[in-house]
Amino acid sequence: MSKSKKNIITEVEKRFGVEIGYPSDEHNGDKVMEIWVCKDLWESPESLHNMGDSVTFKWNNIPYEDMISEERFVEKIIVRVDEIKSSSDIYKVSNTGFISHKHPLYKDVNKDIKVGETIKNRKGRYSSFHPHIYIEKDMKMMYFRMDNPMIGEMFLDTEGLVMKTLGLHPDGKTMGMEENEMDSYFNHRFNEHTEYLEYCSKGMSHKWIEIWFKKCESPETREMLHKDFLEDERG
Repeated sequence: MSKSKKNIITEVEKRFGVEIGYPSDEHNGDKVMEIWVCKDLWESPESLHNMGDSVTFKWNNIPYEDMISEERFVEKIIVRVDEIKSSSDIYKVSNTGFISHKHPLYKDVNKDIKVGETIKNRKGRYSSFHPHIYIEKDMKMMYFRMDNPMIGEMFLDTEGLVMKTLGLHPDGKTMGMEENEMDSYFNHRFNEHTEYLEYCSKGMSHKWIEIWFKKCESPETREMLHKDFLEDERG
């Protein structure tokens, strides 16, 4: 068995009390994780409004049966977690996202579409492959797209705060903050992410989205945790 090394998967697991990887006898007892490669469909069969996967499953976890549907599923790969030093490595090892063209099963189904041409038949069309991972919390197995904003923030914050491999908050929101402000900022984000996972583990991701849009209607409530917003509503 290889020596334990710090990696992003293990650190996310420790921070949020979840499981992503597991020991594998086929890999000499080393910890591995599963990545589901799926077509990033332009029109989700599950959508009532002809939206694509990147919108349909942007904020919520994707049901397993939808993820492995014939229209969407490409393959499942198993990788050692010590190969994953950052969230971007999940895309690299699975040949997804911007490097989908490197995947041996990728076909450019849009190659005959001219620039500016309207696509009349979007069914079955995709422009790339996308990685999905599972996260287990409170005995509940959940599946997420890696571009889910909350999942992305969980990984980015862990890379910056724990791994020290990434500048804190790349988009610059923390620029100029004092140390105590930074602590408060990231503690609040941690509570947001934990709250989100709790909603999803209870099968209430759609309720989380509903509350999120409602609290974003006012700048005074936008940054509230859901529980604080609901308490405030009740008076």
